[in-house]
Amino acid sequence: MDLINSSINQFLEQMKFAYQTKDQTEQMRCKGSAGDGFVMRLVPRPDMLIMITNCTFAEDTQVNFAIEEAMVELMICFQGEGAVQAAGVYGTIRPNTLTLGLMNGIKGEYFFAGDRPMITLGIHISAATFNRYLTGLDGSQSTDFKQLIGSRPLFQLQQSILDTPILQLATQIMNIPYTQNIRNIALESLALEIISYALQCFVFDSNRPDLPAAITKSEFQRLQHAKEVLLHQMDNPPSLLELSRIIGMNDFKLKHHFKAVFGTTVFGYLRDIRMEKAILLLQDGMTSVSMAAAHVGYTNASYFASAFRKRYGMNPSEFLHYANNIR
Repeated sequence: MDLINSSINQFLEQMKFAYQTKDQTEQMRCKGSAGDGFVMRLVPRPDMLIMITNCTFAEDTQVNFAIEEAMVELMICFQGEGAVQAAGVYGTIRPNTLTLGLMNGIKGEYFFAGDRPMITLGIHISAATFNRYLTGLDGSQSTDFKQLIGSRPLFQLQQSILDTPILQLATQIMNIPYTQNIRNIALESLALEIISYALQCFVFDSNRPDLPAAITKSEFQRLQHAKEVLLHQMDNPPSLLELSRIIGMNDFKLKHHFKAVFGTTVFGYLRDIRMEKAILLLQDGMTSVSMAAAHVGYTNASYFASAFRKRYGMNPSEFLHYANNIR
């Protein structure tokens, strides 16, 4: 884990977080004008590192990284948005997702969106520890780190944490109430539950997601442009063909690559950002349901209510009533 700790410390330095120790439990504050917030590093055992990030960057930020040792990362993103690139392979950081990432001696860049909270929980273990968890009682292994990553420098699979036990487990780690004497036991136990769930979901489930095809840097930039277009035109979005013309990519490749990189369809993403904007509008208690629906591009109130209920488990009118009562 020494090389992993060294790589992560270099990463923290670029993000302007000041640390006092190299591999011990420690909270670090963001330095200078880069942004505001903290990173909490937790070390429940020598071969496991847990990092809690809660910060807001002042502007869009690129951070270079170099992972010299084979490593596995489980990243849970509560808020924020970003991307990772290594040797032409791209992955994403999206809200309410669990991401399994395998890295093997790579260099690359992380990209973090500025002026919005970034709240994540990361669990880092070595490839050797990962393989140990994949070993059966009889010593056999149906797969291992090398088989999963193959010749790729980066292997990434992602799924939503909504309606899964992950959300509750991660929240317990973020707010662990245990005394110092048993804190490491509790942290390790919760982290292992998350790892167990991830292995079942991503490794042993026959319906696990497929790996995205290789995507060039130019294609990735076009896909990012597509997201920006949808974000700024959610009230009157372009059709798929119009969007493909705007970004300079044919519609088939747009649909395929968008789903592979961002884990959702073009219009699934549009629906998500509409709902995120709608709930922010309703939270202030000053916007009616019909006004919120119109603002995010829904001309049919019933369609809006159905989409809102599917996302948040309640009608928008119920949420508005709740928001008004807690003001």
